[in-house]
Amino acid sequence: MSRRAKWWTVGAAVFTVINVGGAIYAAWQNEIPHAGGHVVLAVIGVYWTIWLSRRRVAATDANDATSANASEVGDRLSNLERSIDVVAIEVERVGEGQRFMTELLTKTADSRRKTEEPR
Repeated sequence: MSRRAKWWTVGAAVFTVINVGGAIYAAWQNEIPHAGGHVVLAVIGVYWTIWLSRRRVAATDANDATSANASEVGDRLSNLERSIDVVAIEVERVGEGQRFMTELLTKTADSRRKTEEPR
């Protein structure tokens, strides 16, 4: 979380505390409409503080999830690399088998031609 977001959360909390104090003072002075205004502003401040705090927690959780995902992605990539290496080795073995069979069949066909040629 950035320093700026932390300051916004602190500012919202201070705003709320000031308005609660203002509501109490205005009620003590018997200024009911003035106290009501401070109560409304204090409720808005509480909502704002809670919203900013939840947003801050969500951003922290997202950063933790991103770092966890980064290590998981690294593990998955290394597994994928190993799998590709294994597949490449198997493909090379299949190719060697095909070359061997082609050579064997060619030699067999050549030897048959030589024995079947008319004299």
